[in-house]
Formats: sequence, structure tokens, C-alpha cells
Amino acid sequence: MNKKVFWQNIECSGREYLTLKKENSSLIGRASVLWGAKEASERLSYIFKMDEGWTIQKVNIYLHNKELNLASNGKGKWTSGGEVLVEGEGTIDIDLSVTPFSNSLPINRFSWKEGQSRTFPVLYVDGLSLEVKKLEQQYTYLGKFLHVRRFEYKCRDYRTTITVDSDGLVVNYPGVFTRK
Repeated sequence: MNKKVFWQNIECSGREYLTLKKENSSLIGRASVLWGAKEASERLSYIFKMDEGWTIQKVNIYLHNKELNLASNGKGKWTSGGEVLVEGEGTIDIDLSVTPFSNSLPINRFSWKEGQSRTFPVLYVDGLSLEVKKLEQQYTYLGKFLHVRRFEYKCRDYRTTITVDSDGLVVNYPGVFTRK
């Protein structure tokens, strides 16, 4: 796999450029995200290292002079700077708030049947503060429509239908992200 993707952030006027490459037995997602927040612009970059089954192994996030480095054993144990990250206990996936790429992780880790729902605890990372917390998210596969697949996504009181391509990368996340 060697893919380049641009997303537009509709919600807060921004853009993201992602490269996704297979390197040895890993998938590496590298991205730069630019967006407007309040009265200033923000820039964040990240690197997600995953195994071939889309399970996160390492995450590096850079925001201004802050850095968050996470490692996962792929079985619900996370560390940050070598210390156990209690908030990550039991989570396999990560949700970085400023990117739709996070949605690709649970979507691509499984084979889906139409109508099938799965609920996941995820390690949520706030893109403005790099603070982490555990959240529960649910995906329901709605089926394939032409060349895309649709999933209903739920987290807390929020619900939407996201569309992904054949590689499981978001094409449309209504009102938030759209692919260019």
C-alpha cells in the first residue's frame, strides 16, 4: 500500500495531508494537520505505526513544543514515556480528535457483515491539549454503495454516518471532514 490522502476539515477550517505506506511488516501513517482554532491557527503532525492487521503499535503526536509518544502491545496495554498509561487499559484503537484517519483503525481491523455492530473502548487524544481519556465508540456496517462502504458511528450522544473507500479511509464524515 502506498496512498496519499487530503482531507478538508469543514468544522474548523483546516486541511490534512496523510501518506500511508507499507514498510516491512508495518503500515505507517504520517500526517500534517492544519486548522483554525479560536483566534489562532494550529499545526499538528502525527505518525501511526500499525501492524498489517491495522493494530496500533506506536503513536507519535507533535503539537507546538509538546510531544506525546505512545506504545501499545495491541492487547489493551499502553505506555507513554515508558510508564503505564492507565487511561489506555483495555483499548486497542486510538482516536486522535483532529483526524478522520482514526476511524480507519477499527474499520480495517475486522471483516464486516451488513448490519453488524461492534463497540470498542478507544484511547481518545484531544488534538488541542494532547490530553488522553478512554471513550466507548460503536460502528455499525450499513453496507456497500457503489464503490464506497458506509458505517454508522456513535460516541456518547453523537451519531453520524461515515463513508469510506475500499481501503477503509474516510471519504466523507458529514459536517466535519471530506476527502479532496
